[in-house]
Amino acid sequence: MKKARNFLKNFVLISIPTFVLLFLVFEFIVFRFVLCASQVPRLEFDKEYIILKPSTNGKRTGFHSMGKWAKNTTRWQVNNFGWISDHDYQKSKHQPRLAIIGDSYIMGLEVNTDESFPELLHENLKDSMDVYSFGMAGSPLSNYLNMSRYVVANFNPDILLINVVFNDFNESVYDFSDPSLRRRFWTYKITKDSLINEIPPSSLSLDEGRLNRWLKSCATGRYLYHNLKVTKLRRLFKKETSNPASINRQNTTIRLPLMKKAVEYTIGQFKAEFPGKRIIITIDALRKAIYDDSRFDESSLNKYRLILKEACAVHDVELIDFSTHFHTDYRENKTRFEFEIDPHWNAHAHQLIAQVLYDYLRE
Repeated sequence: MKKARNFLKNFVLISIPTFVLLFLVFEFIVFRFVLCASQVPRLEFDKEYIILKPSTNGKRTGFHSMGKWAKNTTRWQVNNFGWISDHDYQKSKHQPRLAIIGDSYIMGLEVNTDESFPELLHENLKDSMDVYSFGMAGSPLSNYLNMSRYVVANFNPDILLINVVFNDFNESVYDFSDPSLRRRFWTYKITKDSLINEIPPSSLSLDEGRLNRWLKSCATGRYLYHNLKVTKLRRLFKKETSNPASINRQNTTIRLPLMKKAVEYTIGQFKAEFPGKRIIITIDALRKAIYDDSRFDESSLNKYRLILKEACAVHDVELIDFSTHFHTDYRENKTRFEFEIDPHWNAHAHQLIAQVLYDYLRE
């Protein structure tokens, strides 16, 4: 018994200081200078327009990295209105203004802020046009409408450019959206008689619990949360049927008509609510089809592309499909448009999109 107590005593005396020392080494050296833990901007709700956005009250600059080896470290910056941009915005307008709205692809944390296509476009057009971007990671298409209301009311742009990616379609419909997204973004509830109700975020609080707050408060926690994404492990303990992707697979014939109604409603509202504004919709390329050199109509994502194309045609809204441009570029350069461990656009894709939009607007 005495030996057991001595062993336990020695174990505690040795293990606790060792654990503390290791924690300090990883916290203040490894995850700050060797494997730089990813940082994200502090977020807040604009209570007037009920939209989630980066905050000016938190850290205004930071670094983003990917995966367990903290690859592709990039720098981001929050401007005076709380959006990811290297330049500040003004409400007063002295020349035409373009507002770019979207999700994480527009937020662009995966590249240096000055390498994102909105910033490149701003640099190319700054003598003739203001280019302001409004990106919020996680936003579905249904949320872009309310973001646009905020943008028009505060910055009065002449052109609204809304960037759409393929996950936006499912996530816009309340029944197919993950509960975590419903808490933060606007979605659509579509009734049996095809009426669409805009559903605001279910919570305007960003209180995520003690564990999440701790994970985001220190370098070790940020590495676990953002780089290793440990909080996603909880999904392993949920039933398959609770996963929206599973629900979608089981109800293909039901969800496509609902998504079509959601898209038609959104495009129609852009035209109805913002008369006199030029509306441009852009959509991500069918990248897998491009890499496989297969026909676009053979892609599993093409059905979403066609839904958006039809809605834009019905409401006479301009549509720029990046598939053709990406396809031409890939044939010439054989350079992919995303990262090895992350599907977001890389610097090459941002440069290409900036050039495509510059040429389009100049025409």
